[in-house]
Amino acid sequence: MDGTFGVVNWFTKARESVKLTPVDTIKGVRETIKNDEPKTLEEFAQAVSETLQKTEGLSRIAADTRLPVCSLYHHLRNTTAIAVCRAIDEGWERKKVQALRTAALLHDIGKIESYMNHVESSVKIVEELMEPFANRPEIYGWKDEIIRFVSKHHKRDGPTGDENVLANADSIASAADRVYEVFVDWPDGSRERFAQGESMEVTIRSKDAIFPHKIRMNPEISGGEEFTLGKGEERNHRKVTLKSEREFSRWESVKILDDKTVNGELYAYLGSGRLPDKTVALFLMDISGIQRFIMESKRLPLMRGGSEIVRKVEEEVSQILAEKAAGCEEVVLFSGGGKVMGFLPVSADREAIEREVKGKVKELSSGGLEPAILIREFDYNKIGGGFDGVLEKMFENIIEMKNRTRALQALSVKEGELCEECRKGKGTRKEWVGDKEEKLCEVCYAKLEAGREGRGKNQDEFIVKNEFLNSTNNHVDGGLIPRTTEDLGAKMATVQIDGNMIGVFFTQTMTPAEYNYKSESFDRLFRETLKKSIAEMWTEHMELLHAKNAEKKEHIGLEVIYAGGDDVFLLINAKAALEFVHDFMQRIKTRFSFKGREPLVAACAGIAVADSGLPV
Repeated sequence: MDGTFGVVNWFTKARESVKLTPVDTIKGVRETIKNDEPKTLEEFAQAVSETLQKTEGLSRIAADTRLPVCSLYHHLRNTTAIAVCRAIDEGWERKKVQALRTAALLHDIGKIESYMNHVESSVKIVEELMEPFANRPEIYGWKDEIIRFVSKHHKRDGPTGDENVLANADSIASAADRVYEVFVDWPDGSRERFAQGESMEVTIRSKDAIFPHKIRMNPEISGGEEFTLGKGEERNHRKVTLKSEREFSRWESVKILDDKTVNGELYAYLGSGRLPDKTVALFLMDISGIQRFIMESKRLPLMRGGSEIVRKVEEEVSQILAEKAAGCEEVVLFSGGGKVMGFLPVSADREAIEREVKGKVKELSSGGLEPAILIREFDYNKIGGGFDGVLEKMFENIIEMKNRTRALQALSVKEGELCEECRKGKGTRKEWVGDKEEKLCEVCYAKLEAGREGRGKNQDEFIVKNEFLNSTNNHVDGGLIPRTTEDLGAKMATVQIDGNMIGVFFTQTMTPAEYNYKSESFDRLFRETLKKSIAEMWTEHMELLHAKNAEKKEHIGLEVIYAGGDDVFLLINAKAALEFVHDFMQRIKTRFSFKGREPLVAACAGIAVADSGLPV
């Protein structure tokens, strides 16, 4: 499979290069699932889900080669989420939902072998994946059911009854996958007249606030008009009907334009079909004051614990959403930066979910974090063709909820009873923090416990093996991770980094797949860039990070307290701060650039330097 099957990078508009051998990919998926030794259908479906997520190439293959703006992996994922929610709303029992989930995850997997015959290829792959489990009726007994769903997932193949659940979900996800920033507006009734052979004037409109688009109209005609459609620009154009278009095929669509910016073709659907008149719910949680929650403590173990609590909240809330969808993790569109967003069945008890989520956040943070939660219902046509409007409405409402005034109970404490860490709560516990016993409130105690439990976990991701670190496996036991701020060096710097232009990128999001892709990709790329900057410091400027405390013990002069979305908060040996920040900002500009020349994302940073013994 060559680069012509690659998907466009949403951040740079560059076409991804794909080097994926179908045989090797299928073999890898088969071996991974077999090695996981699933014993039930649900375990098998989960193994399929996790394996596809780890198969990196699936995120670089286009779901539709004509308009390659959505990856195959994200199409499979979102089709699965919508299908599962619909099945639950129709009262399917859990095992059958898991059979549908498996079919949805694999319904287009055959595209890694053949786009034109992908249904047949998908069926063959399903048979290959399930064959090793022939002696497990709990799994293999569902093979025919799964194949039936896969083989009838196209509406044109005539699905009936329960087969329509996957076929409709595929139609919704596919409609969404083919939405991007350039639109064609048809005058009333003109689409039907065009289908009958009339030439018609249409309006070409761009919703893109970031990239210009190089357009060629009437691409079938030699010398068809070419122009650049600027940011937010629109222009009228006469679309000429050709004989071949009047005799359009069973796809009932016709090419309108070529877009050289995304290396794709925009087609107009000329049939009379409509997405099913059904609905799905969207869940959004947004936690306020994460930076304050992490940074209000003055000692390193508690800051580390605050970050660990935020991570646990995101993980636990995602699991709650998945369980409301029969264990289907694909319903979660995004989890990170204190936000969780995902699909839910309409039949789910929304008040109970809100209570459960709030209770879990309160339990994990001892009341230190407060989530804003929103659950709204949208029809399939909004999800399939107007997701940007859905997102805009959801985020407007959640911001309004976060900004509401709330009455809090006054804190009554006597002199000397305040928490010695945050100076906000009543110090009800005495605990050793480093070499000092302190009075801690319940929130700070929760941070201390989380910091002890997750000590070094976040740091593990950013540790780089070199001469100073003999092994990345013994750095915790060897005492190299800083235990206190004094271990960072005589002077330390607090560095807070925030990305610019991120709001514009995420506001301009047309589909669930795009939101999923942008959220996952940006978080991953931002963290990868952070790791590369840290690696640069360790390999090229180790002397700036090599710290010794008052007892002359060696430590790494760096602690990444929090890294999520486009926010980074870290502590670093003051000698290394400027070098590190400069390198990181340059890498961000290079990583997110249009055609490798125009930086589209930048970052700003605040640096504060002080004696390492002072409170952060």
